[in-house]
Amino acid sequence: METDKGKDRYLKGRTYIGKDTHTDSCYQNSLVEYYCSFDLETQKDFIKKDTLECTQGCEDGACIQLECSETDNGKDGFVKGTTWIGEDTHTDACYNDNVVEYYCSYDSELDKPFIKKDEIICEAGCEDGACLNKTIIKPNITEGPEEINDFTKYFCFGCLIEKSCYPLGYIKDGKYCFEEDKTFVEQKKPESSCENNFECDSNLCINQECVSGSLWAKFIRWFSKLFG
Repeated sequence: METDKGKDRYLKGRTYIGKDTHTDSCYQNSLVEYYCSFDLETQKDFIKKDTLECTQGCEDGACIQLECSETDNGKDGFVKGTTWIGEDTHTDACYNDNVVEYYCSYDSELDKPFIKKDEIICEAGCEDGACLNKTIIKPNITEGPEEINDFTKYFCFGCLIEKSCYPLGYIKDGKYCFEEDKTFVEQKKPESSCENNFECDSNLCINQECVSGSLWAKFIRWFSKLFG
């Protein structure tokens, strides 16, 4: 019989067969664990002993199991939180407008909790360890810019100039709204690499290369004469 229902390193137990009694005990940072087993040859029960490693130390016949705790109740990018196991402490932080989120997880192979880290994308940006909870304004390129009057509630997913939120790819004064850093950049000259027409000052991107407007016009005229 045993009081800890088997081989449980986190629970101190007593194992006995008749008057033969053994109690789990600590040995340095390991645990001497007693539990019931069965001998197939003799067809008798016997008490088996194993020495188990305690990664967090051993105390009063059981391995110390440090709990993982967190202040934001899990993986929540909109709430800044602190996660800790013992003295190992990590606090959510901003990185490149996203949030580095720490939360509790569990390793079933090692049979212990650990702190996991993920990067959560914040569409409206990050501030003080949490994603900003704002309404995203994504203006349509056919309709043009939208005005934003309350920056505490709304976030421009485009290029912001004063209170005007311009759509990605919008052309203004020889520049276009660049998706990568949400700023206006100069349109490209002929023979530059491109992916979209609006990147080129001719508004012509063919085979991933900016094409001169005059050259394209000459080609169209030639093509019209050839098949006209």
